[in-house]
Amino acid sequence: NFDRDTYSETNQNLGIYWSAWDKESGGDQSDSAFIRHTENTGGHSNSVLEIKSGNDSGDGIAFTTHSGSTLKHNSSNILTAANFTSNITNLLTTSTTFAGDVDGTYNNLVIDVPTQTSAPTASTGRLWWDSNTGNLKIYNGSVWVTAAAIPDVSGKYDKTGGAITGAVSMSSTLAVTGNITGSANIQGNAIIKTGGTSSQFLKADGSVDSSTYLTGNQTITLTGDVTGSGTTSIATVVGDDSHNHSSSSGNFSVGGTLFVTQKIEHPGDSNTYMEFNSGDEWRVVTGGTERIRIQGGDIGIGNVGPTDGDLTLNSPKLHVKGPDTTNKYNLVARFQGGTDSDNTGGAILINHSNDRGLLI
Repeated sequence: NFDRDTYSETNQNLGIYWSAWDKESGGDQSDSAFIRHTENTGGHSNSVLEIKSGNDSGDGIAFTTHSGSTLKHNSSNILTAANFTSNITNLLTTSTTFAGDVDGTYNNLVIDVPTQTSAPTASTGRLWWDSNTGNLKIYNGSVWVTAAAIPDVSGKYDKTGGAITGAVSMSSTLAVTGNITGSANIQGNAIIKTGGTSSQFLKADGSVDSSTYLTGNQTITLTGDVTGSGTTSIATVVGDDSHNHSSSSGNFSVGGTLFVTQKIEHPGDSNTYMEFNSGDEWRVVTGGTERIRIQGGDIGIGNVGPTDGDLTLNSPKLHVKGPDTTNKYNLVARFQGGTDSDNTGGAILINHSNDRGLLI
C-alpha cells in the first residue's frame, strides 16, 4: 500500500488508512482517518495528497511541534492564532512614516506639492504649484494641464458650528439627509423632495399636496344649479330645478339683472307669490288667488284678464272685477281723493287726449 514497483497513469488512491476505532464507545465503527495519495480533492483540482479525518462532529487533525517551531509552506510560515501578531504588520496600529512627495504618517498625510515658477521635469501624474499664476498643474503624459485655482473657503464654512456663514454656489446636486435652516433665501433651478411626483407640489411644512388650485386669471366654469364662466368675474344663471337654495339672513344685492324663470315666493307661504307665468305677462297671487295681472300693456284686478266683455271694441287698459256675491250690490272700486277736508273731493276724467270728456 506504500509503493508500487511500476508506475500507473490511473489514480490508485494508495495511502495509510485507520478505521473501526470507536473512541466514543457507542458501537459506531464508521470513524476513520487516512493519508492518501490521490488528486483533485478539497476543491483543489491540482492536489495530489489528502489528509483526512472522517470522525464525528468536533473531531479534527492536530499538528504538534516544539513551541519554538512553526509550520511552513515552501519556507513561508503558515499563519496560526499563535503566530499571527508576530508575522503581520498592522498598519492601523503601527505608525508608518512616508517620505518624498508624500510626508507624514498614515493618519496625518501631507502631499508635498513643489511650488516654483517654472514646470519641473515632465513626469506622468506629477503635480506642481505655479506660484506665478496661482494654479495647480498636473502632467497627463504629454502636456501640463492647468487645474482651477483652489478657492478660499475660510469665510464660507464654519467647521466647528456646521453653519454656512457666506454664499455657497453649487453646479451639481446637493444631497441633504437632515434639515436646512437659515434666515436667507435658498435658490435653485429645482427643489426635489425624495419620493415626490410631477403631479404634486411641495408645501411650506415639507409635505406634498396633489390637489388642484387656481393660479392667475384662469377661466372658471360653473355647472349644475348655477352656470356661468369667466376669469375676473362670472355672470351666473340659476337653473330651474326643484332644489331649495337658501342663504344667510340679510340683504341680497344684485348689481346687474336678476333672472327669475317663474316665481318669487314668500318663504313659508307657498300660496303667495309673484309669477312670470307667460311671455309678456306678470301676476300677483295671495292666498292662492290671483289678485293682479298685467297682460301685455293691460291690467286686470280681481282674478281676471283684461277684456271688453260684449262690446267688441278692444281690451281695456284696466279691468277691475268685484266679488261674485248674488242678491247684493258689490263695491267694485273706490277712488279716494285725499283726507276728509272741507271744499275738497276726488274726480275721474274720461276723455281722448286733450279733448273734452267726462269728468266725474
